[in-house]
Amino acid sequence: MLKNLSASKVFCIGIGGIGLSGLAELLHKNGIIVAGSDPSQNAQTKRLQSLGITVFDHHEAKNIESADLVVYSSAVKADNPERCAAVANNIRLITRGQLLAEVMQSYCGIAVAGTHGKTTTSGLIAWVFEYAKKDPTFMIGGVLRDRQSPMQLGQSSFFIAESDESDATFLLLSSTVGVITNIDVDHMETYDHDFENLKKSFLQFANNIHDDGFAVVCIDDPVIRALISKIKCRVITYGESDDAAYQLKNFSQHGLRSEFTVITSKQESLKIPLNLAGKHNALNALAAIIIAREYHLPDVDIQNALNTFPGMKRRFQSHGEMNVVGGRALLFDDYGHHPAELKATLQAAKSAFPDRRIVLVFQPHRYTRTRDLMTDFVDVLKYADQLVLTEVYAASEQKIEGADGQALFHAVKKAGMQHVHFVPELSDLPSELQKVLKPNDVVILQGAGNIVTMVDMLKL
Repeated sequence: MLKNLSASKVFCIGIGGIGLSGLAELLHKNGIIVAGSDPSQNAQTKRLQSLGITVFDHHEAKNIESADLVVYSSAVKADNPERCAAVANNIRLITRGQLLAEVMQSYCGIAVAGTHGKTTTSGLIAWVFEYAKKDPTFMIGGVLRDRQSPMQLGQSSFFIAESDESDATFLLLSSTVGVITNIDVDHMETYDHDFENLKKSFLQFANNIHDDGFAVVCIDDPVIRALISKIKCRVITYGESDDAAYQLKNFSQHGLRSEFTVITSKQESLKIPLNLAGKHNALNALAAIIIAREYHLPDVDIQNALNTFPGMKRRFQSHGEMNVVGGRALLFDDYGHHPAELKATLQAAKSAFPDRRIVLVFQPHRYTRTRDLMTDFVDVLKYADQLVLTEVYAASEQKIEGADGQALFHAVKKAGMQHVHFVPELSDLPSELQKVLKPNDVVILQGAGNIVTMVDMLKL
């Protein structure tokens, strides 16, 4: 169904990334010959290899010799030998975001944007449409817990995609539906450290929506509220605010599940059972409900889909129990790495387990983010009952003095938190945790870096 892509042999540099691995699989399933490279062999590269896609574990110019299109992820530097070879041999060279935009042109595109909640919102939309037998194609920056791949190739015209503001490639998308969950300070190096530039980019994303399409935006966010009058297409608002077109009311959480009521001025109220914890996830689900109703999906399908939503991997995901001295503790992991995301996870955990200690094990992600949001991190981290900090996961950045794990540790202690511990070496974490943990604790491994590798070491 890829009407706008003329290539027959595509090479993907950084094919192990969650975004590019999904696109590689989509191309492969459309009959295009795909190969790629990634020194970081992971679950996604193994999955692609099992499909018959060649994955090199090194970057080398000769790898791309037969390709007529080369695609690279935003983490790939300009001096990468495969990028250089593509330029030298006049092979078309595009970013992952450009490929996503070209693929979306063949579909009725539903693009999800926002600083937080994109992955879960995209997953919710995809799950509801799939449950209602709309057979969508989807491309998400995460994996549904009952799947192995971040993508699915459907046979209908619907294409649900998580967009990416971190490298501004979401501005390449031209969709029928656009969602903006929130706008917050992050990835500021992309926007010359100017929040006004970030806001303008989100407005441009909204104004790239087709004239006959519509934008779904959370009006609770004051930044979004200020932009609404400048959005050219039809806008549908949602949130807890009384002036939202779709209002979230009567939210309650019961363990790791929630329920709430959807109120609109035009339709009867709808009671929603949601198989997720946290009010932030109820708002994410509300965005999915709006789109489902706009495409006339039955309310009963919406309710049943949300009631059975499996959740996304690495989003407050339960891993059962782990051993501690004298008993066992519950183990979760979460990908969130921004203060707002940590706050949402902590609130959900405290609501789910009001009588247990919440032990947050946080690996900061990027020195620049730690530096830019140091005060916000301190304000949020003190809400954990026990806090264990590791060294910053650099993500290819150079170390910044005063923005490492120890600096954050001292800042949290200075703010008055007594129960904070610093573990500089991740390999020491299992043994150091045993000094902190008690039976019945709730342990959350938090961060977007390699802290996820601790899950298999700790869980039973």
